[in-house]
Amino acid sequence: MAGSTFQTNPIDLYRLLDECARGVIQLPDFQRSWVWDEERIKSLIASVSGAFPVGALMSLDTGGPVNFKPRPVEGAPPEARQTAPRSLLLDGQQRMTSLYQVTLRGKAVETVTLRKKRVRRWFYIDIRKSARRLA
Repeated sequence: MAGSTFQTNPIDLYRLLDECARGVIQLPDFQRSWVWDEERIKSLIASVSGAFPVGALMSLDTGGPVNFKPRPVEGAPPEARQTAPRSLLLDGQQRMTSLYQVTLRGKAVETVTLRKKRVRRWFYIDIRKSARRLA
């Protein structure tokens, strides 16, 4: 396929989350809101801490002929709105927003239980157990 622009770019997770916090990576306006419940968040954290694959992300570099109105990931600081994004996250928003809120946001995550009860939760990772799994 001549002229294909698809790329695979392994990028450090912290860098991706930091770019979400700074507004370098944002969401296109047509993306649905963040909706993950606490069980999905816990499962994602367990997968990441165990170094298991959690899926690919798909993004669109900004500045092309089609411009979507951007918005920061849910929970990003207000300054993120003032940043012109470098890319828009098309697939992976639920995972990235969950990981951002759990790791870098510094506040309890406002989510729901499996029974749709609104809750505020802190999520913790046992670093020693995670390190043993990776060894």
